[in-house]
Amino acid sequence: MEGQPEKDFFSSLWVVLVIYKMKISESPTYQSLTSALQHCNKSISLFIYDNSPRAQEVLTNSLWRTHYQHDPSNNGVSKAYNEGFKKAKSENKSWMLLLDQDTTFTSDILDSYEEACKKNSLHEIFAPIVKNEMKIISPFRFSLGRGASLSNIHGGTYSINDLRFINSGLLISVRLFEKCSGYDEGFPLDFSDLSFAWRVKKFQNEFVVVDRVCSHSLSSSEKSSSMMLSRFQFFLRSSRLYGKLYSSSFFLFLNRFFRAMKLSYKFRSWEFVLLFIRIERERTSS
Repeated sequence: MEGQPEKDFFSSLWVVLVIYKMKISESPTYQSLTSALQHCNKSISLFIYDNSPRAQEVLTNSLWRTHYQHDPSNNGVSKAYNEGFKKAKSENKSWMLLLDQDTTFTSDILDSYEEACKKNSLHEIFAPIVKNEMKIISPFRFSLGRGASLSNIHGGTYSINDLRFINSGLLISVRLFEKCSGYDEGFPLDFSDLSFAWRVKKFQNEFVVVDRVCSHSLSSSEKSSSMMLSRFQFFLRSSRLYGKLYSSSFFLFLNRFFRAMKLSYKFRSWEFVLLFIRIERERTSS
């Protein structure tokens, strides 16, 4: 496969940031990448896709050439990344950096992406090492219907058959994104990264791990029982669909069941188990 055409990396980069119920200025992702731009003394294009109920004022910053799109219907990250691709294509960009709002990047991350692209010119997808506290959450292994964290990993080239990656921090060529038809919008959030990896590996079976450690906050533990119940419903439906299209439905079924039991115990409520039963019955009868 031919590598990317020779272009200035920063001028060819299109950053896609998904926001939900958070001020742009308070996003750890926005804050840390702004610092990274100051570090390398560059400016780049930023596409903000805001899934919040209400639109917000677009920030003015000389480091960012900002484009803003509001989607109060909250169609999820897959829709956001696909919309970001359309804009990147129209702007004749070569690279997309996919982000959520809760990732903190190192000050040299953009330089590290550029260096990785130059050293691995035949590859079109790159991912940093991402940790939640002390645990590596990306890259990760996926087997028996669930993800498993790695004890350690270094920068280098890895097979998508062996390891997967989360969405935030993923650098992908616009060309490869288009080849694999982007994200499956049937997965608004949960399993969106896993289904995307299946699409990618039809055209490129390897990805490059950029040797930089970023941090990511997971806020699900802070949610109330009602919020978690609503969130769990989306998880159940996405897990079911993923099992139907890509993976072993039996192990995913077990994962759904044990998660329902765990949440019911945590919140002292049988609603999670009852929701699991209802959705499984819908699947059986459909």
